[in-house]
Amino acid sequence: MADVMLMKEIETTADRLGIDLSTVDLDSISLPPGQDFGILSDDEDVLQGGDNPELDIGFGNIIIVDNLPVVPREKFDKLEGVIRKIYSQIGVIKEDGLWMPIDPETQKTLGYCFIEFNSPLEAELAREKTNGYKLDRSHIFAVNMFDEFDTFMKVPDKWAPPEFTPYTSGENLQHWLTDEKARDQFVIRAGSDTEVLWNDARHLKPEPVYKRAFWTESFVQWSPLGTYLLTTLKGKQANALFWSPTGRFVILAGLKGFNGQLEFYNVDELETMATAEHFMATDIEWDPTGRYVATAVTSVHEMENGFNIWSFNGKLLYRILKDHFFQFLWRPRPPSFLSPEKEEEIAKNLKKYSKKYEAEDQDVSMLLSEQDREKRRMLKEEWDKWLNEWKRLHEEEKLERQTLRDGEVSDEEEEYEAKEVEVEEILDVSEEVLSFEE
Repeated sequence: MADVMLMKEIETTADRLGIDLSTVDLDSISLPPGQDFGILSDDEDVLQGGDNPELDIGFGNIIIVDNLPVVPREKFDKLEGVIRKIYSQIGVIKEDGLWMPIDPETQKTLGYCFIEFNSPLEAELAREKTNGYKLDRSHIFAVNMFDEFDTFMKVPDKWAPPEFTPYTSGENLQHWLTDEKARDQFVIRAGSDTEVLWNDARHLKPEPVYKRAFWTESFVQWSPLGTYLLTTLKGKQANALFWSPTGRFVILAGLKGFNGQLEFYNVDELETMATAEHFMATDIEWDPTGRYVATAVTSVHEMENGFNIWSFNGKLLYRILKDHFFQFLWRPRPPSFLSPEKEEEIAKNLKKYSKKYEAEDQDVSMLLSEQDREKRRMLKEEWDKWLNEWKRLHEEEKLERQTLRDGEVSDEEEEYEAKEVEVEEILDVSEEVLSFEE
């Protein structure tokens, strides 16, 4: 209907101006850049190009919590309160951001709910901290991102056996250890060539194994167990490599002049796990277990001294700033004191032990959430205190402001009427005798 009315207005205006619309190609008319004259475009590309935070976020800030108790209407509010209390400690739930579907026939909940946070980061954190959370003996949370729902919906109704892939044996990465002469290998670089050779002392010369030109652009480095040889290629902002103690992961680092660019790489899967930055980092140290890594900025730089602790896959865990920071060093870990029999027993009962530590991790997570909540509460109290002090001062100066406004009581500018006042001022007076000649 609105389109019809708009067209009638156009036809009326055209008649008044003496324009024959049949001779006008309306599709060829374009407005000046940035002008729409109050008419919203129905061009799909224009609509998609707008800055809309809600559209940018998508559904990444929504989680699905499954395995909830199924309760009737009268217990609905109590269950919602429990869920809201758990998840509001982790992030800010949007207004009307918690929804529990109800079965229209039984008038009971369906055992799951949707929670919408302010940001995708809060949603990810909620999933990480509460997936597997034990509400009671019968209800253990299963938490997933809403974005993953499409994956679950694509699961076929009928089971089909997986496609059989014939086994193909891979390369034996420890084959070099079976050398009949018990020799060791080394790598050299000369000019554009990189060579791997056997150290053959009996023949007083090395034996070539592999040679390749332009294999690397800067340097190469063996993994701790000699399984891999890593080379650096164009496009990698790295001038140093740091292998984890187990040799499975490596950090490609751009230290000092490269401004602390970090790439966490999984050698077994041949994939980048994460990229990050510790600005002006000078040192990197893996912990003895290969689970954590420290990056540091020492006092060779005057600013941002201190260290960061990361997980093996590139997640920043915490950051400590220290003035005049000189060194970071992990304490070495001795070989295991456990007997082979005890290690075997632990491996067989790993699930039993893991439940214990998962419970401890959950307690720590909830404690950290409580600490974050307490910190937010203190910040709010400080804000309220400052706001109340400002209001008090504002009230105290009320009479002074009223005097400056010639008795006007209101502080609202739109209630004032601007007046122009002309003021005449004599700047100078001089006397001069004039003669009149006839």
